[in-house]
Amino acid sequence: PLIPPRPSVAPVAEAPPKPETTPDIQVVSEAGDWELTQPIAEKADADKVFRVLQDLRFARADSFVDEPAKLADYGLDKPEARVRFVREAGAPVEVALGRAKDKVYARIDGQGPALEIPPRILDTVPRTLFDYRFKRVFEVGNAADVERIELEFPRAAKTYAFLRNGEKWD
Repeated sequence: PLIPPRPSVAPVAEAPPKPETTPDIQVVSEAGDWELTQPIAEKADADKVFRVLQDLRFARADSFVDEPAKLADYGLDKPEARVRFVREAGAPVEVALGRAKDKVYARIDGQGPALEIPPRILDTVPRTLFDYRFKRVFEVGNAADVERIELEFPRAAKTYAFLRNGEKWD
């Protein structure tokens, strides 16, 4: 028997992958503890948030561009990062951070000069939600308050217990 030839079919082009977008990440200080509020609500890595805040707070300009004609020349037309500081009193402050020609620039509230800043300021701003999440598995509080530790290994049917006796463990 003869098999008829297959009709030619043009290959289907795959859609290009969608670029990954970084979600807006929002954190708020609740009674001294940092909490993520966007895109999820959970405890934040307070040390990481504090470092970002301090790096930006203490950043100093290396030079000024008093009248930036084209923001694209400073990477500020589409900044790499925007950081909004919302305080209890006063208007929020927004810092746009951009990079152009191996230099990093900041602009405050979309007005005034473009400030050239050290590249490490932008490079150390974490980019992903994971960077801001609280990663500690659990909190035991003050380790010195633990009086007994029990280790159970169900598959091996083994259990070990340690009891603190002053400064040593039995």
